[in-house]
Amino acid sequence: IRIEKASSVVLQGLTFEYADGSAVVVRNSQDCRVAACTIRNTGDYHGSGVVIEGGRGNVVIGCDIHDTGSHGISLSGGDQKTLTPAGHVAENNAIWRTGVIYKQGCGIAVSGVGNRLSHNELSFLPRFGVMFGGNRHVIELNHIHDVSLETTDTGAIYGGSLDWRSGHGVVIRHNRVDRVVGRGRRHDEWASPFFAWGIYLDWTAMGVTVQGNLVSNCPRGGIHLH
Repeated sequence: IRIEKASSVVLQGLTFEYADGSAVVVRNSQDCRVAACTIRNTGDYHGSGVVIEGGRGNVVIGCDIHDTGSHGISLSGGDQKTLTPAGHVAENNAIWRTGVIYKQGCGIAVSGVGNRLSHNELSFLPRFGVMFGGNRHVIELNHIHDVSLETTDTGAIYGGSLDWRSGHGVVIRHNRVDRVVGRGRRHDEWASPFFAWGIYLDWTAMGVTVQGNLVSNCPRGGIHLH
């Protein structure tokens, strides 16, 4: 389903599966809601469960999303030049086994300005639980566990790669992170657990608040500041 330049559309209690691309795309719309849906076995290399692009005030809530080609949920919107927030929300979703084809596929990818991820359970993922870019996002009260199962140089919550505008005002608080594994090459042999952290602020991340998180069972450390 694609919703474009619309407002106040609600998709609720539906099951989506066997799509080549993303199951649900909401583009340049406002106050739309994807609620209590099951999204599974969908997406190709670029295909995710739910994609929100542009617009404002769109919500993904109470969905079960698993076995997607790329991300579980992708949220983007807001203006970085003016710091105008989009106000998109991903809340109370259970997301597992993303990145079936694209191994960078994470539980939730968020970019732009002023979006919120809260009370989600993200588990059994090949790479990141949450990947963020942009500004003034709130990432809070999520349970992220058994992640970074197939990749190296990774973490449960990751952001800040080579974009000097990104990071300022992002708040990462009161998340529970457990069992960040990592898998990579050591002395020409595969090794696991390997080279992974809990919360990973890479390269250009600055102005990020990391507060009150419980992080355990990470092979390199709870928090990494590159």
